[in-house]
Amino acid sequence: MNDNEQPSMAIIYFFLYDFSFLLLFLLLGAIVWGLYRDLKDGWINSTRFKNPTAVIVTCSDVLSVILLTSVSILGSPFRWKHLQLVTDKLIQIDEKLGIVAPRRTRKFSIILTAFTLIYLLMISSLDICIWDRASRQTKKMIDKGPINYSPLYFMYVVIIIMEIQYAVSTYNIGQRFIRLNKCLENVLRTGSITDHFRKDLGLGKLNP
Repeated sequence: MNDNEQPSMAIIYFFLYDFSFLLLFLLLGAIVWGLYRDLKDGWINSTRFKNPTAVIVTCSDVLSVILLTSVSILGSPFRWKHLQLVTDKLIQIDEKLGIVAPRRTRKFSIILTAFTLIYLLMISSLDICIWDRASRQTKKMIDKGPINYSPLYFMYVVIIIMEIQYAVSTYNIGQRFIRLNKCLENVLRTGSITDHFRKDLGLGKLNP
């Protein structure tokens, strides 16, 4: 990255961070409001709670998702520098050694991301449909149902994307080590490295 690109990238990162923080506050406000709507008439009128104990369990689950989402978004500026450093190092390894197929790793990353998000979307949609149908059958109040907890599904997307980043980075690093080990294995079989080490140790070369 040259000097002319650094100010523009800094501006882009600034707007991205601001958007992330705004998204976090909107999600937090929406889930708190939804939880209030579901609890304001008591757990008896809720479509989610079956007993008073379920209120404590659900609030604990919602709190854990909120904390994990907050860590994912608020910690992204600090984690991004390390992920970018790892990516730059991997690119340098590819350029120097040329032992990794970029298309294969890129294809795996795209498939993993797309499959995970599609699976999450399908499961979330199915959960919302079943939940909405159950709430209609029980004839609860109109302000009850899955709409109150819809921000949780968006929080799941944020959390999954954060985990995908580390999964892809770990996979890419593992592929480099695997191919590097294979490359070293092929070199060691030729005996040139062995002769070099023996020469450094003053043992002389192996007799043919």
